[in-house]
Amino acid sequence: MEARAQAPASLLRALGIARDGLVVVDASDVVLYANEGAAHVLGAPVEEVLGQPLDGLRPAPDGLLRTAVASARVLAEPAAFDGYDTGLDLWLEGEATAGDEGEVVLAARTTDARRARDREAAHLTEDLERALARAHLLLRLSEAVARPRTVAEVADVVARVALTGFDATFAGIALVSADQRSMSYVSLAPLPEETAAAWSVFPFDAHAPPSTTARTGRAHLHESRAEALAEFPDLGPDLETAGAHALAHLPLIAGDVSLGTLAVTWAEEHAMSREERGLLSVFAGYTAQAIQRATLLEQRQHVAETLQRAMLTDLPQRDSLELAALYRTAARTARVGGDWYDALESPDGGMTLVIGDVAGHDVGAAATMGQLRSMLRGFASDRDEPPSALLARLDRAMDRLLPGRTATAVVLHVEPAPDGTDRSRLLRWSRAGHPAPLLRRPDGEVVDLRGAGDLMLGVLPEEPREDRTVELEDGATVLLYTDGLVERRDLGVREGTAALEEAFAELGGLPLPELLDQLVLRLALDAEDDVALLALRLHPDGDDERP
Repeated sequence: MEARAQAPASLLRALGIARDGLVVVDASDVVLYANEGAAHVLGAPVEEVLGQPLDGLRPAPDGLLRTAVASARVLAEPAAFDGYDTGLDLWLEGEATAGDEGEVVLAARTTDARRARDREAAHLTEDLERALARAHLLLRLSEAVARPRTVAEVADVVARVALTGFDATFAGIALVSADQRSMSYVSLAPLPEETAAAWSVFPFDAHAPPSTTARTGRAHLHESRAEALAEFPDLGPDLETAGAHALAHLPLIAGDVSLGTLAVTWAEEHAMSREERGLLSVFAGYTAQAIQRATLLEQRQHVAETLQRAMLTDLPQRDSLELAALYRTAARTARVGGDWYDALESPDGGMTLVIGDVAGHDVGAAATMGQLRSMLRGFASDRDEPPSALLARLDRAMDRLLPGRTATAVVLHVEPAPDGTDRSRLLRWSRAGHPAPLLRRPDGEVVDLRGAGDLMLGVLPEEPREDRTVELEDGATVLLYTDGLVERRDLGVREGTAALEEAFAELGGLPLPELLDQLVLRLALDAEDDVALLALRLHPDGDDERP
């Protein structure tokens, strides 16, 4: 009692409100001080324990507290404890510290308090884990929908993300038609055929979740089938067939334009927390951006292909001279390219072939390509000139009419046979910075028709150009191509050209259309640039091997 009285009042107040139970015993284990927290530990009010020996209170003689007091005195250092006291019938944790005269200070707390702190810490950990999971899911969503380049690819990615990220059983994209009279799902897999047939195309003004969501721009979230039927009574048979018990329909809005609706369904009733609703809304926003981007790319791809193909020409054919061509746009871009090819009968009765590539991938490059093709076609049909002269004239015209533009090209002329027959023997060509043509002889040997190789067009228009010649044999095949066939990020031009020569030697006996297809499949299936190919084959008179 004296110890309590001698302590400063401020210290006593601080100790009294401490969360831990504090008990001070003297060398005889008589309680000198106890705060309010100790009352719960010792099982009696503070007034009843002061001045009492521990043996007269509830701690067991060989229990947790008595053992801690004895250990502190023996060790002369703080003794921690954490366990069950049989006398108090409590789980306790704390520390006993002995003084110089045998007194011991006990700081003890019940594990109920610890468990409360543990629960609080667990809740904080769970909140942190949920926040990290939410951030991870949002990152996955943004990354996943950023990669697709077509609307179909977007729909496929959205379905996979919804199934894994939201534990859904179906996710689909319903798009509004251009005339805003109907909507259609990009994909309805894996829904039953009956459901897919009913919802593949449906009216935009229908009283149904996807159309209503798209019209109003407001999400419709139904955690149970009953909720959905309360708002859309006619939906029952479709929900039954599809096995859907919870639905989320979110508007796909880009700018101020409604693109359609994102539909997500679950096979069981599904409570959507505020957090999940927010994630679904963000998911719909990402999806709308991806659809808008993919739609624009598809439109540009269509325009690019239409423009490019409109500038290409039908190939002339002769009994002994077969021609074939192939043009492919870049697999992963929608850029308008500058690749072109051409073939026309020349005034001397021979055949002129051209392949070229304008620098750049934009509308300007395509426009330049069209102009060069037209000019060169006019030059070749106007008079008998060797390929080098045609390229020189085109180079000077570019300098005057298209300053700043550059291009590569090969002009190749198959001269008529001296006896005036239809069969042609001599091949003459000139190259302006373009990949060299390849000649495959009838025995399968591939020859690189490289020659000296003059400057590309648009650099030094007055620089002289040269021609090269080679004799063609019956059955010989000549291949002209643009660099998209042999150049990739993971493959240099030299390695790509070697691969082309090997493939040409192996496949060169195929019919020309099939040959060109196979070369593209083998070398440029996933090309990052446009690819144009032009091939000719010399057939013996009366032995046309074309299919």
